[in-house]
Amino acid sequence: MKGNSDNILTIEALKTGFRTGSAEKILLENFSTAVSRGRLIAVIGKNGSGKSTLLRTITGMQEPLSGRILLDGEAASGYGRMELARKVSYISTEPVKVSNMNVYELVSLGRFPYTNWTGKIDRTSHLAIIEALEKTGMKEMIASLIGELSDGERQRAMIARVMAQETMLMIMDEPTAFLDIGSKFEILHLDRKSVVEGKSV
Repeated sequence: MKGNSDNILTIEALKTGFRTGSAEKILLENFSTAVSRGRLIAVIGKNGSGKSTLLRTITGMQEPLSGRILLDGEAASGYGRMELARKVSYISTEPVKVSNMNVYELVSLGRFPYTNWTGKIDRTSHLAIIEALEKTGMKEMIASLIGELSDGERQRAMIARVMAQETMLMIMDEPTAFLDIGSKFEILHLDRKSVVEGKSV
């Protein structure tokens, strides 16, 4: 039954990389691990070693070459897209380029797994967005345009988006890249707060 596993994430004999026709470029092979709830884990390796590919594979954005990924004890491949989006959220290394969107609108994107086909934000979603903005210290900037934010503020807004998504597993690909030391500390502090609340990062 979904939701009863002690581990939020289990990886079994995973092989990641890229397939072109019958040829494979393998970046990671025979990798197994398990992540319990309330854990903060760093994936460390040199450039090109396959860290981002691993994270994209865990989130379902890229197919594994072989092996299994379990979320809450169930094969990730068995979840529908919306159901998967209620289990795992993701921040990529790509900078946010939505200069005409304000902070509230960006964070509200985290609620898409809970809205209907019209994308209407109901009271429950609105409260989740406001709570995420408060936790990240971005509530006072709710109407600010993303293009007007500093790098640190923009990254905090992105973290507010995944917090508003309310998943038990938050995947962040180099969330402190290109930030100054103060902003790096803020981001790591926010990650730690999420872990204290029982989420895994």
